[in-house]
Amino acid sequence: MASTVSYSLGAKVLRFLFGFNMGIAMLISAGFIKIVSFLPLSKGTKEAAALRVIQFFWRAVLFLSSPWIPITAASGVEEEIATFNKCLANFEATKGRPVFCLGNHTSFLDTILTVSMLPTHAIGRSRTYMGAHLYKLPILSGICKGCGHFPVYFTSSQEGKFSVDKEKMAAVAETVDEHIKENGLLCFYPEGQMNSTPKTILPLRYGGINKALEFDAALFTFVTCGNEIVWPKKVQLGGFPANVGYSIKAVAPDGVKALLASVRKNNQEGLCGCDKDSPDHILLAKWVQNAMQEQYDHIDSRSGNVDRSKSE
Repeated sequence: MASTVSYSLGAKVLRFLFGFNMGIAMLISAGFIKIVSFLPLSKGTKEAAALRVIQFFWRAVLFLSSPWIPITAASGVEEEIATFNKCLANFEATKGRPVFCLGNHTSFLDTILTVSMLPTHAIGRSRTYMGAHLYKLPILSGICKGCGHFPVYFTSSQEGKFSVDKEKMAAVAETVDEHIKENGLLCFYPEGQMNSTPKTILPLRYGGINKALEFDAALFTFVTCGNEIVWPKKVQLGGFPANVGYSIKAVAPDGVKALLASVRKNNQEGLCGCDKDSPDHILLAKWVQNAMQEQYDHIDSRSGNVDRSKSE
């Protein structure tokens, strides 16, 4: 992969263009979602419409108005997407096994890229978890609520602290379960926080892993590389030039229970640092973490990225 525009053109100019385009996209999307909220439609229909609109405008920003941020799919993505579509179709036909899509989290760009790259027919039924503090931000709060995403009520804003308000989250959990049973697609970042060391996937939180076990979900991983250079963690506005790569893998297309049964049958627990006595949720969390790390390493080795965001 090669950047199409030299960094010498000026990071400030490129970031202004990125921010301007993204701002317009968000304003139009928020306005559309507000209008749709007044229409005599079901809650699910309104949320699906909101998600498809935001996908359309985010795609426009990434692929039409930001040529200095080339985005490349890893080899085999088309085949993996076909499997993803097949699993969703199976759920639609049977209302049986839902689909979970787990991603690495390094940047505000992660959500934008994931939404942009998922199939349009699937995006309307997808939901994710978002920090409750995001629901207080202008424009974004309206979009989050309009899309029907699930707030996470942390009791601390300190990095690495994952304690939540159990009473509030109990109500959220009921809504999540209803969504899974009805729509069958949940996308989230199992590291639980934005990773300050993007090249190393953090240990996965057990909450989402236990949910995957509870529903015996078909499990996919959507891993990206370069997002943290385009939009660094502690920078309010992204848009730096970088090569972005992504990969999607079917880790457990037949369900996580079938995956674990295969791992245990073949005595492969040691491949992820577990043993035969490791509980299912720990084995699954470490197995998926390893799978995501392999994905990231594969993309990163081909990115050719140099982090120049700090040179400004």
